[in-house]
Amino acid sequence: MPKRGNLLSEFEPGVIQSLTEKKVPTGQIADRLGRSYNCIKNYLLRSKTYTRGGGRPQLLDDRTKRHIYLELIKDDSPTAARLIADLNLNVSKDTVYRNGYKYVPYFKAPLLSPLNKNNRLKWAKKTLLKLTTKKLNLEQVTFLDEKIFLLDGPDGCRKYWTKHNEI
Repeated sequence: MPKRGNLLSEFEPGVIQSLTEKKVPTGQIADRLGRSYNCIKNYLLRSKTYTRGGGRPQLLDDRTKRHIYLELIKDDSPTAARLIADLNLNVSKDTVYRNGYKYVPYFKAPLLSPLNKNNRLKWAKKTLLKLTTKKLNLEQVTFLDEKIFLLDGPDGCRKYWTKHNEI
């Protein structure tokens, strides 16, 4: 792709306007400012909206991005290919990835709130108190450190879709 030149400085548009009002040819204005003929011509043609070009249009508009987000909320573990098929999009799965959605692993355990931490501490103290006062028979109690949460179903793929900055 060709390299684009710098935009006109704050001073140059005023010079172009004043020289144009004096009927100085565009080529001479370009020579005086050290700019190309096309640069001066383009400024005169679109002086109200003089900025860089817009570039290639995006494949996913805001509405489609919202539809993708809503689909991700409904079903927490769709693949990019299934999203494209469900929404009948004419884009590649890389386009979905480029828009900030990633398929990332679940956290090992949910974060504990201060209330949950306090409740766990109360339970542990109460259990220890029962043990020390012999009100609890340890042969009747089974302590397990293993708790299985199937977050995704039987396939073992513990991942979900998230926006890039939400983690």
